[in-house]
Amino acid sequence: MGIVVFLVAVLLIPVLIYCAHDTSRLIWGRLEEGRRRGCVSAYRAHVHESEGQPTRWIEGSPPWIIRLAAFTSFCLGQMIIPAVPGAIFFIVLSVARALEGSVDPGLIGIGLSMPSAIMVALRVLGAGIGLLQRGPHAASQARSAARWELVHNLGLCVFLLGFLAVGRATGDEQIVYGLLIVVSVLAMLHAGLLVAAANALDAYDVSTEASDRGAVVA
Repeated sequence: MGIVVFLVAVLLIPVLIYCAHDTSRLIWGRLEEGRRRGCVSAYRAHVHESEGQPTRWIEGSPPWIIRLAAFTSFCLGQMIIPAVPGAIFFIVLSVARALEGSVDPGLIGIGLSMPSAIMVALRVLGAGIGLLQRGPHAASQARSAARWELVHNLGLCVFLLGFLAVGRATGDEQIVYGLLIVVSVLAMLHAGLLVAAANALDAYDVSTEASDRGAVVA
């Protein structure tokens, strides 16, 4: 029962965001051959009748890798919710220990990384929405989010591994730092997924534009 509650708590927000932004299959569609397009966009087309032929816009669907990248972006992007109070907690705890005469580099490092973590979460969320809605700058947005995600999590992972190697962390702290390392590794893998999704989107756009050009009737 506890596992079910945990999965619902983790997946509820990403599912809601996904459903809210998976609004139209038309933006992933193509022109039917022999029809004419009357618009300026290659993929947000409004088709009108041409030479007495009925108009038709064939609905499409985003590639699976784009769906996967978008959904996992929502899963990781929701980390902004605990990141804000987490930043406050680590900073307050670091100050409290410093006042007691015990400086904890691990807590200080994690606290200082929180603003960057919030920025990464925002960028990853935006990238997921852009990919799913096939925004005009979705590919470059996804690549930018991937760079931020990779740099932030690589730096945090190296710091935590180095801190654990020194051996100053207690048992509970080792568990917390270990979980953060696992999350960082998953986030770095997700950065690669974002790049792959951006490449897939570029390829899909090129294919769609080529199909549209062949479908336009002069």
